[in-house]
Amino acid sequence: MVRTLTRLSVILAAAALAAPAHAAPPPKNDPDLDVAPRADEAEPPDTDPDLSAAKSALAKYLTAVTAKKFDEAKKLTHPATLALIADVKKRLKREEHAMAPWAAVKEVVLTKWKLESARKSALGPVVVSVTEDRFHVEEKGTSEGDKAAYLVVKRGDAWLVADKKNDLDDIEDDAIKMGYKPWLEAQPPPPAAPAGGAR
Repeated sequence: MVRTLTRLSVILAAAALAAPAHAAPPPKNDPDLDVAPRADEAEPPDTDPDLSAAKSALAKYLTAVTAKKFDEAKKLTHPATLALIADVKKRLKREEHAMAPWAAVKEVVLTKWKLESARKSALGPVVVSVTEDRFHVEEKGTSEGDKAAYLVVKRGDAWLVADKKNDLDDIEDDAIKMGYKPWLEAQPPPPAAPAGGAR
C-alpha cells in the first residue's frame, strides 16, 4: 500500500512539472523588449507657445492643401502672400507661386507631409522644416521625402503661413529681414522693456 501511494505521488509530481505554467510578466525595464514608446514620449512638446501655435497653424494649412480644400488653405495664408500671388497673376497671367497650390494641381499635388524641426527667428516669425510626398501628374509618379521650409508669421492673434521654399530645410534670418518687410510690418510690436530704474 505504501509503495502504491509513493508511486502515485511520483506520477502526480511529474504531471505537475509537465503542465504549462503561467509565464511571469516580463520586467518593465528589460532593454531587449520591443516596446513602442508612448505618444507623449515620441516627441517632446514645444516649450515655446509660439512654436506650438505656428506648427499647429501650418498643420491645418497642409491638411487643407492635401485635401484640396483650397478656400480653407487661403484663410490660413498671410494676406501679404495672397496679395503677392495676385500681383504675380497680373504680370504672368498665372498664379505661379509656391504658396498657390490650387494653381498647380495639374502639375503636382501634395499627398503626404510631416512636420520636422521648428525654430523661432530673431525677428519673430517661425521657420518649420517639413518633409513632403508629392504626386507629379505628368510623370504619374510620387517623389517621397522632399524638403520644404515654411515661414509662419503672427498677425494679430493668429499665426498664418507666409511662404514656402522648396528643397530647403531652413530660411535664414537675413533672408527674412531683407525679403519679408510687408509680413514683418504686420506683426505686433514686441513688449516694451521695463524701465531701467524701476525696482
